[in-house]
Amino acid sequence: QYYNKSKILTGITIIDISNVIAGPTIGSLLYKFGAEVIKVDSTTSIYSPEVTIYYGVVANRGKRSILIDLNTKKGYNLLTQMLKTADILVANNTIESLKRLKLSPDELYQINPHLILCRFDAWGGMFKGERDAYLGYDDNLQASLGIMELFGGGMTTIEEHAHLGTIDVIAGVSGALSCVNALYFRYHHPKRTGLLIARASLA
Repeated sequence: QYYNKSKILTGITIIDISNVIAGPTIGSLLYKFGAEVIKVDSTTSIYSPEVTIYYGVVANRGKRSILIDLNTKKGYNLLTQMLKTADILVANNTIESLKRLKLSPDELYQINPHLILCRFDAWGGMFKGERDAYLGYDDNLQASLGIMELFGGGMTTIEEHAHLGTIDVIAGVSGALSCVNALYFRYHHPKRTGLLIARASLA
C-alpha cells in the first residue's frame, strides 16, 4: 500500500525481456511506482519451473504478460511494434546477445529514438572490462567479490550466502534506479541523439 501513494511513473511503458531474478526485479520495482510493465517470455520453457514460477511470483508481480518467439520474423516484428510506443526496454543480455536478436543500440534507435535501453548483465559497468561479455549469476559474483569467503568459505570450502538476496535483488534495485535516472535525463535533454542506455550489472 505504501507505493500506491505516489504513482510517479504513471504513463511510462516498459517492455521487459529479461529473465531469472535480477532483471525482472527492475520492472517489478518500476511497476510499484505506476509504470505499465509488459513481460515478454519465450514460447518454449527456458528455465526450470522454480525459476520461472517460484521466482516469478515476486519478480513479475503486477506485470502484463505475452509469449513471443523472438527467433521468428513474426515474433520480432511484434516486439518492434511494441517498442515503437514504449519508454524502456529491460534486457539482461550481453551486447553480443542483443546483436543476435537484432536489438543492438543502433537498431533500437532506428525503431524508437526516444527509447531507453536498460541493459543489465553479470560483469558489465560504465566502462568495458575484461569480463564484460562473460555470462554469470549470483554464485559467480559471490565467489569473485569475496562474499563466499567472508561468510566462512574458502578455496576448498564453498559457502553460498543468502542466494536470492545477496546480489540479485540489490542489483535489480540498482537497475531500477538507473532507469529512473535515464528517464530524468531524457526529460531534461529531449534533443539528444543516439540511444539512451541505463546500465547496471550484478558486479
